[in-house]
Amino acid sequence: MRDYLVLTLAAPFASFGTIAVGERRPSSDHPTKSQVIGLVAASLGVERTEEKRQQELAASLGYAVRMDNVGRPASDYHTAEAADEASARRWRKANGPMRTRRDELACDKRKTILSMREYRTGVHATIVLWLKQTDFTTLDDIKASLAEPRFTLFAGRKAFPLMLPCRPVIITGAACIEDALDQYDEGRTDAVRTLEATLTFGQRRAFPSRPLYADSDAVLRSNAQRFETRRDMPETRSKWGFGLRDEIALALPTTTMGDDA
Repeated sequence: MRDYLVLTLAAPFASFGTIAVGERRPSSDHPTKSQVIGLVAASLGVERTEEKRQQELAASLGYAVRMDNVGRPASDYHTAEAADEASARRWRKANGPMRTRRDELACDKRKTILSMREYRTGVHATIVLWLKQTDFTTLDDIKASLAEPRFTLFAGRKAFPLMLPCRPVIITGAACIEDALDQYDEGRTDAVRTLEATLTFGQRRAFPSRPLYADSDAVLRSNAQRFETRRDMPETRSKWGFGLRDEIALALPTTTMGDDA
């Protein structure tokens, strides 16, 4: 038996970053653990530059996600003006950390970055977190911070705000991930169900399955269908470095969007 924190991640546009090489910036079909850790860190007020605290937070939390609506893939050709690396170093040396877009454009030399960026539309996911270590934070603290986050929360890119409150709920003494999800679903009021269905473009269509992805040591009722290795454990922000993580993938029973899960 274990306590779980369950929350909603829903956005009209979302990007679930994966390994990016060259100009193409692909998106997975479900959130990475590093992305959700970043979401929690932002709610707690942990800065991106605080690498040690980011790593401690990632090590302290177990992670699973059920995709209630994987959305539809989309892409755009993206151009962005960015500070030249040498120019950025000079600016930081003279002015301190670069915090805003205005700071970046104030650098004396800039370059243009070209990329093809992928994302997804109409995403609705249910996240499950649990404590592996108790020396960094508590589920109560995370729940309170998600209700009143210190920093703005978004779905992978700053241009992608959330379209639903995270609605964090602590499920106590659940036997497994699926039990925690079932109890969370049972707590959804009719108003919440209607709002979710409306904001996901009114899609009340039956899904063949709801994919569930979880840390390899997660306690599950269902049998794993496959194991995957993802590079999504935060290591270093300055070098955009991520460590490997083993993940279980399986499919939960069919549901209808906006109805009982």
